[in-house]
Amino acid sequence: MANSLSAVMVCLFMEVLEMDRYITIMGRGTTWLRYVDEIIVAIPKGTSVENKLRRLNTVNKDIQFTVELEKEGKLPFLYTLLYRGSEQVSFSVYRKPINRDNFIHYFSAHSGRVKTSVLIGFFLRTFRICRKRLLEDELAHIKNTFKKLKYPGGLAFFSSRHVQDNTSYRQAQHRCTYNLSPHTLNHNLAHCHHIQSGRHLRLLNKTHTVWWIKASKVTSFDKLPNKGQSGIDLE
Repeated sequence: MANSLSAVMVCLFMEVLEMDRYITIMGRGTTWLRYVDEIIVAIPKGTSVENKLRRLNTVNKDIQFTVELEKEGKLPFLYTLLYRGSEQVSFSVYRKPINRDNFIHYFSAHSGRVKTSVLIGFFLRTFRICRKRLLEDELAHIKNTFKKLKYPGGLAFFSSRHVQDNTSYRQAQHRCTYNLSPHTLNHNLAHCHHIQSGRHLRLLNKTHTVWWIKASKVTSFDKLPNKGQSGIDLE
């Protein structure tokens, strides 16, 4: 039987490797962000990806990395497709090539509540992830997909409006939370030029004390809030 602490211990082990070896191997000027076993890395131009990959795979023989490079300014990560522009990164929903859009049919035996919840879930993901210029294409894809599954057009419209009118959606549009440790902050985000107005950072120290930092523009990450301090504004 698996120990209930296994997942926690694995994450702690990976964090130690990242702090002691991986981030050092990647070098300065690199952004390293990991979620469980998925990692996205931004490296300076001219860096040898093959050399970095070889060095990463020599750290632990049981942890072997593979790499997927950006193609035509696009890179998938956690079912999100990132578009690299000249000034910012845009996001859309990513679907694997084997995706068939085979979901619950409208004439199946599932209850109406279940079918409505499926639609709402797809629209909620779309509104949370997609930038405005990519939003219409994704909405059209959802409507066409469920039209083929015999869902009434009115139900799709109702579900879309329900998500847009939902309070949590409106708050999500104006507030983005980043969960960071002081180590991550110093090693990764020191290279960020700015954080948009209204965005938030949530910093966690070793005792899991939570700090909220509301930043209109962050130009320096040298000063962290003192222990017990509830919040600090960075100009």
